[in-house]
Amino acid sequence: MGHIARVWRLSARLEAILSLLGNAKVLADVGTDHALLPAHAVLRGLVERAYAIDLREEPLLGAARTVAELNVADRVTLIRGSGLQALRGRNVDAAVVAGLSGRTMLSWCRDCPDVLDELPRLVLQPNGHLTALRAWAHNAGLWLLDENICLDGKRFFVSCAFGPGTGPDPAYALAELSLEAAFELGPWLVHRRDPLAAECFADEHARLKELVARGQNRYRTKLEVYEAAQRLLAV
Repeated sequence: MGHIARVWRLSARLEAILSLLGNAKVLADVGTDHALLPAHAVLRGLVERAYAIDLREEPLLGAARTVAELNVADRVTLIRGSGLQALRGRNVDAAVVAGLSGRTMLSWCRDCPDVLDELPRLVLQPNGHLTALRAWAHNAGLWLLDENICLDGKRFFVSCAFGPGTGPDPAYALAELSLEAAFELGPWLVHRRDPLAAECFADEHARLKELVARGQNRYRTKLEVYEAAQRLLAV
């Protein structure tokens, strides 16, 4: 009963990802685990069909149970594959990678530039190293199309949607911050004065302030970024 109950609802962090899919018709969820995200995407009509991709056999067994329970097995294809290279030749409109370290996501992206060249939208929700991901995407010529933040349990999750663009990324012209600060904070979150982002930034500001007070001066520059965020997002 536990599995059946779980497949009919999504966590806040997965709902946040669904809101960033844009107008995609074909979705790929890389590192899908139980395939909840692609199953709900097709069930709600957000996409026409989806691929649920994972390297390990055990998650794919759980994924098969999910798509069967939600009656979407004809629209969600399970694939055993590794990273973004599993997208080659599949004509995917949007790809999602979530629940992995930012370092792993960076490695996958750097290993598959040809895949990214053909991908209209890449949605990433990393566990850490988001600043490096934003910076990489900017330097690779990908625009930050959108981003959001959610609170799931007691933890904040930021999701970013990247896609090909021409010329300077307009997102970074909006944030009233230096480029480096925008990589750290998220230009859309700052521009929208997102109240949940303000809460997240306040927590990080307090943490960094305590570290600097203890004499860990290597965090001083980062603390200044969050002090600027406090001023910009003050209500």
